[in-house]
Amino acid sequence: MMISRQHKPPVVLDVDGVLLNFEQAWKQCAEETLQHAVIRKENTWDLATRFGLSSENVRQVWDAFHADGWFGRIDPYPYAWELVGALKAMGCEVFAITNVDPAFFRERALTLGDLIPEKNLQLLGAKASPEQRLSVLRALGARAFLDDRVSNVNLAAFHVPVSAWLCQGYQDAEAPADGVTVLDAALDFPLLLESMLP
Repeated sequence: MMISRQHKPPVVLDVDGVLLNFEQAWKQCAEETLQHAVIRKENTWDLATRFGLSSENVRQVWDAFHADGWFGRIDPYPYAWELVGALKAMGCEVFAITNVDPAFFRERALTLGDLIPEKNLQLLGAKASPEQRLSVLRALGARAFLDDRVSNVNLAAFHVPVSAWLCQGYQDAEAPADGVTVLDAALDFPLLLESMLP
């Protein structure tokens, strides 16, 4: 399937786990909040299981994360600039999407800095569903989408020409649907699109 370069094709990237190192920041917040070392116990999506914490501990950490400005303190992955730069060099317009409450727009924009312009940042709210994310992708006319949550890309695969899952190897992840491209590294995403742009 070819993607036309006639207009800048909209490409949408998830934020946490794709552009920003959410786990590192959440773990640091957890250690400051709980006053003890927090170590990854299992490679799972669920934070309580991942770090061997109780549901009450996780609630305390999330409360602190929201109250103490952590959405403005998450570092981009080292590859993030290369990823976005490669997509822009291919003529794409790059958007970012995240399940964060719009009240934290300023903090979220700060962490993305020069990576994504504010006008291209979409905050859906913490409880946003894959269906709500899909609605934004369709409204943007997304030609390609990269996310580390497989449920999001599984739904998008039926509506977005290129739907790619950045696989983190989580043991509790559902299986990717037909039509989803599985990637082990984010920098493989521009290579995937290169073959689809005439």
